Amino acid sequence: VYDDNQEILNNADMIFICVLPDQTSSVLRELQFEKERHTLVSLVSTSTLVGLKEDTSLPSDQIYKCICLPAVSRHEGVCLVTPKTPTDSILIPLFESLGGIAQAEDEEQMSAMMVPSALMGSMYGMLKQSRDWLVDNGNGISKKDASFLVGRFFWGMMQDAERKCNEENAYEDLIEEQTPGGLNEQALNNWRDLGALESLDKVQDALFDRIRGKSDGSLE
Repeated sequence: VYDDNQEILNNADMIFICVLPDQTSSVLRELQFEKERHTLVSLVSTSTLVGLKEDTSLPSDQIYKCICLPAVSRHEGVCLVTPKTPTDSILIPLFESLGGIAQAEDEEQMSAMMVPSALMGSMYGMLKQSRDWLVDNGNGISKKDASFLVGRFFWGMMQDAERKCNEENAYEDLIEEQTPGGLNEQALNNWRDLGALESLDKVQDALFDRIRGKSDGSLE
C-alpha cells in the first residue's frame, strides 16, 4: 500500500485506472508517466483512447480500454479490450486467467460489444419476475425456495449456452433443440408474438447510442 498514486506508478509497469468517470482526467493529469516503461489500462467505461493519451502523453500502443463484469473476480468472466494487443502481450495471459479475452478492432466496435454487458440488470430483472410469479402461483412455495429453483434453472440454461458459445450458430442450435410443440417452444413463440425480442433490440439500440454519446439512453 502506497501513500499516493505517483508512488504506485514509480513501482509498476502496468497501470490500471479504476475510478469514477468524472475523476479520470484529473487523476491521470496529476501523474508523471514514463513513455519508455508504462502501459495504461482503463476500466472506466466512458474513457476514450484519445482522452487517455491526452491525459498521460503515453504512446497510443501503450494505452488500452477494458470492460469486464464482476464474474472476473471468480475467474469466470470475459475481458473486452481495445485496441487489439500484440500476440506476446502480458495482457493476454492476464485476462485469460480471469475467464477469457475478447478483443475489439477499435472503439466503435467495442461500443457495440459493450451493449450485451449492460443487460446484466435486465437478466436479473427477468429472474426476479419469474421468481415473483412462482411465489404468487406456486401454492405456498417460499420466496427463498423460489429464488433457488429459478436461479438453478437459469444456471443450467447458461451452462448449455456457455459450452456452445464458440460455435457460430450456438443459439440457433439451442433453440432448435427445444421439443417441437413443447413448453419451451411455446414460450419463445409467445415472446415473439408479444414483440419482446424486437423490444430487446430497441433497448440495445438505446444503450448503443448512450455509449457513443448520442443520447442519454432513454427510449422516446
